Amino acid sequence: MNRSFLTIAMIGLLLSNGAPMIPAAAAQNAGPASSQVRHWTADNGNGTYSNPLFNEEFEDPDIIRVGDDYYLAGTTMHMMPGVQIMHSKDLVNWQLVGYAIGKLDLGPAYRLEGGNIYGRGIWAPSLRYHNGTFYIFSNVNGAGLQVFQSKSITGPWEHHQLPGRHDMSVLFD
Repeated sequence: MNRSFLTIAMIGLLLSNGAPMIPAAAAQNAGPASSQVRHWTADNGNGTYSNPLFNEEFEDPDIIRVGDDYYLAGTTMHMMPGVQIMHSKDLVNWQLVGYAIGKLDLGPAYRLEGGNIYGRGIWAPSLRYHNGTFYIFSNVNGAGLQVFQSKSITGPWEHHQLPGRHDMSVLFD
């Protein structure tokens, strides 16, 4: 086995949290593909689970519990729709239920006109629930604190902007 193949395989193993990955070149030589398509699930079906819970990049998760339900909001940076929202009954099986905002347009740079906001979008959301209303607070550097509120976790979400606050978290009694 050549050295570059081993290097790629080791990087893949590290990035996959221990789950083996086969580089594309090796996969082409692995024989006929299975006709059955497999989708990732962390639930092993026997009361246990495997990491990672999400087979994707998911930064800055903030989780709350409302009754028997768990809700999670996560960073989407410059990718839109923004602030993905997930739901779970058991903290293992998660389902995407929506986004807090369809498009974050805070000026020409956010449309990549005369500027570039790549990597500078909406991040580190703080998800809260108080008196029948869901709230999400999230910062956009240089643009201010974004506040979203909705009576339903699936929206629609009202969007408000406050003057800049870096890493501000709002807690309710």
